[in-house]
Amino acid sequence: MRVNGKGDECAPGRVGSVRNNPSDILGELGRGRAAHGNNHRRRKRNPKENLIDLPAEMAAAVTAIVDGAERYGFSRPKRLRTARFIHRRLVPPKGPSGRPRQRRLDAALVDYENGVRGVALYKKHIPNWDRLSKWQRRIAQERLSNALTKRRTRRRKALARRKAARVKRTFNVAE
Repeated sequence: MRVNGKGDECAPGRVGSVRNNPSDILGELGRGRAAHGNNHRRRKRNPKENLIDLPAEMAAAVTAIVDGAERYGFSRPKRLRTARFIHRRLVPPKGPSGRPRQRRLDAALVDYENGVRGVALYKKHIPNWDRLSKWQRRIAQERLSNALTKRRTRRRKALARRKAARVKRTFNVAE
C-alpha cells in the first residue's frame, strides 16, 4: 500500500482515489455487490419471519400448510408444486399468456386468403418494401411467407384436433 498526499493509504495505482478508505470499501460490501466479484454479505432469514406482516388468519393458514407438508413428508418437488399452485391462486397473471398477435400478419393472412399474391402482397404488408435492396426484399418476403404458412398450418391442425375431439365425444355418447 502506498500513502497519498493526505497521509491515507491507497491501493497501488489509485493515488488520491476516493475509494481508498477501508470503511468505504467495507460499506460497499455490506450494501450489495462488492467492487469485484459477488462478495455480498447476507444474513440468513428465519422462514417464519415473513409471517409478521400477514393477518393472523393468513399466517395460521401458511403455518398449517407448512405443518401439513412436514406431517405428510412431502418431497421437495411436491413442495414446489404446492407452492406454485398457491402462488398462482394468490397472484393471478397480469395478462394473457403467450406472445401478442401481430396485426400486420393478421391483415396479410386475410389478404392472402382473398387471393392477393406475389409483389402486391409484399408491397402492401412489408414496410418500406420499395426502398429495400434485392437481398433485403428476399429475406423479408421469405419471413412473411413463412409466417403465413405457419399460421395456416397451425389453424389447420387446430381444426383437425377440434374435429377429432367432436367425433370422439359423439362416439362416447353413443356407447
